[in-house]
Amino acid sequence: MKILLSILLLGFVFLVSAGCDSQADVSKNDQTTKPAPDKTDTIPANTVTPEPVNPVAVTPVTPKPVEPVKIDPTKVIAKVNDLEILEADILANTKEMEEAQFAQRKMPEEQLAGWRKNVRPQIIDMLINSKLIEIEAKNSNVTITEKDIADALEENVQNVLTSRSWTREDFDKEIQESMKMTLAEYLEKTKSNPSFKEYLTMEKLLSLKYADDLKVTDKEVNDFYTENLDKYFKQDEQVKASHILFSTMDMETRKPLSDKEKEEAKTKADQVLKEVKAPEADFAALAKKYSSCPSSAQGGDLGFFPRTGKMVEPFAKAAFETEVGQITDIVETQFGYHIIKVTEKKEASTTPFDEVKDKISGSLKNNKKNESTKKFYQDLKAKADIVNYEKPEDSPLEMDSN
Repeated sequence: MKILLSILLLGFVFLVSAGCDSQADVSKNDQTTKPAPDKTDTIPANTVTPEPVNPVAVTPVTPKPVEPVKIDPTKVIAKVNDLEILEADILANTKEMEEAQFAQRKMPEEQLAGWRKNVRPQIIDMLINSKLIEIEAKNSNVTITEKDIADALEENVQNVLTSRSWTREDFDKEIQESMKMTLAEYLEKTKSNPSFKEYLTMEKLLSLKYADDLKVTDKEVNDFYTENLDKYFKQDEQVKASHILFSTMDMETRKPLSDKEKEEAKTKADQVLKEVKAPEADFAALAKKYSSCPSSAQGGDLGFFPRTGKMVEPFAKAAFETEVGQITDIVETQFGYHIIKVTEKKEASTTPFDEVKDKISGSLKNNKKNESTKKFYQDLKAKADIVNYEKPEDSPLEMDSN
């Protein structure tokens, strides 16, 4: 059974593959035979010079390419009770994971071989978990119907639409751009994937066996809000501003400019300040024309920022002391000379409990689900007869089952 599925953008992740970014270089030893060095014998006096001996020419030997390890797809790699995990199962999952991992970039074959060896233990472990779920579902008479699958997919689609403030058309466009298929095609493909059915089976088993552990009470939600009020739910006063920067440092090396160059920057800043404060002046256009900050592309817009923690002190102090719509005089920082325009202010605020209680509840449920899932697999493994025949040195680097 394949167990890897990329559930892009949906609000669920039912399998996590670890170690997919690990790479290993496989070096080849230079086996070329070097020619034997010439050897000159000393000829004793008063002896007959022997016939010259032709040196034996040694032709360099080109090493033969390493042949892929022949793999038997029917070989039993592991067993869970009486259920077998075959080499073919590992090959199929490795191929699917490889296609998902490296769809946008091609990796050299030697590095791919190392990657396959690295992820193999994780794939075996995931296949063992898959068999554990299969056994437990059978013992608990848990089944998943076509309606269960359709309802679960639609629920997750709605969760995505709500969380991202998307329409169904927005979601469809995102799926087409990222996965080259329509949303309807993607959902149909997911319906027929055994991995999704397995995920729903696990969800149902969790709800049956750990129902009390998965509950989140009103008190828990309230306590989280109260205990984390300052950390998550209070927003300090913020200012939105744009600026024009006349840099006094090299933007690439980050080293200070010479004194002469700094004087020139200050002179230029004074001149532009007059332009900026002229009636009908377009601050954004002047920022695009004169500013050396990357924000010049946005007309100097820096967005919102708090009083401390984001901007250097002289800049933040000037911005917070300036009224909305007003422009500061020249402000000097370690970056250079700034002309700042304040465009908006937000007063300090606290997010009301009613606005975040559902998000808090959902977060606490996810935490409890993660804990219960971990315990679920631990319990299943404790009572199952699991045998893994694989040894590290047995792991083949190449994928050749011919």
